[in-house]
Amino acid sequence: MVGRPLEVTRSMLYRRFQMGGRPSITTTPPTHGMGGGDGDAMTGMESSTTMPRVESSSGRLAIPADLIQRIERWSATYGLSREEGAELVLRGTIDPIEPVASRLRHSYETRDVQTPEQVSSALARAEVEVPVVGIRLGPRRPIGTEAEPFSRDHLGADLLDDPLEVWPAARGLWRMSDRPRVIVAYRLGHPLAVYRVPGWEQDPGTGRRWAATGHVLTSDQRMSVAGTDSGAATDADRSIVHVVSARPLVTPPAAANPIVWLHGR
Repeated sequence: MVGRPLEVTRSMLYRRFQMGGRPSITTTPPTHGMGGGDGDAMTGMESSTTMPRVESSSGRLAIPADLIQRIERWSATYGLSREEGAELVLRGTIDPIEPVASRLRHSYETRDVQTPEQVSSALARAEVEVPVVGIRLGPRRPIGTEAEPFSRDHLGADLLDDPLEVWPAARGLWRMSDRPRVIVAYRLGHPLAVYRVPGWEQDPGTGRRWAATGHVLTSDQRMSVAGTDSGAATDADRSIVHVVSARPLVTPPAAANPIVWLHGR
C-alpha cells in the first residue's frame, strides 16, 4: 500500500543521557489500553536508577500509513492497543534491547498468556479467598505532588522497575471499592509486583482511594514497602504470586479502566 504518511504526535519527548554524554531519545505515546495513576492518558520515559531523566520539548514523528496499519493488525491480534504494540516491539528489538520486552512479545505471539477469568479460576483452585485486583500502569512519567494526599514523583512504571519503585504508582489514586486486599501491578501485561494492603484511604476531594501502606509479596517472604523484612510468605501469598507470575495478563485493548478484578469480586 502506498499512502500519505500518518503524522503521530507525541505530547512529550524525553531524553536519557548515557555514559559518554551521548543522549538517546525515546518517545512514548499516550496509552489507551493501559491505565495510569489517575486514569488519564499518560506519556512516559525510560527508567534508570543511575541516569537522570531530562525533559525535552515536544516532537512529531511521521510514520507511513502502511506501517501504522501493520502495527494495528499485529497489536489487535494479541489484544494490545496500537500504542502498546508499538512500544513492546521497539523495546524488544532496538538497542539497547530490553530482554523482558522480548520475552513478553514471545509470550503474546505463542499465546502463552492468561485472562482475568483464568487467573481467578487458578486462585480459586488454590483456595485463595482474599479479593485480588490487577492495576494496569502506563509508562513512567514525572508529576507534581501538590494536590495528592501522599508524596511521590512519578506515575506509571518501566518494565525493569522493581516492586519498591513501582509502589508509588501502584498505591493510588484509584476509583474502586475498598474491598481489595491484594493488588498486582502490570505493565503491558507483565506482572511487575504483588502487594498486600491492610486497607484503603479515601481522598475527600476526588473520592479516589489510595493505600497508606502495604507489603511486597514474593514466593518466600513479605517485605514492607519501606524495604524491611516482614517475615515469611503465607500459603496464600505463595499461591497468588505463583498464579499471577505464571503468564502475562491479557485484557481487551479498548478497556479504559486501569483496574481489573482478578479474584473475589
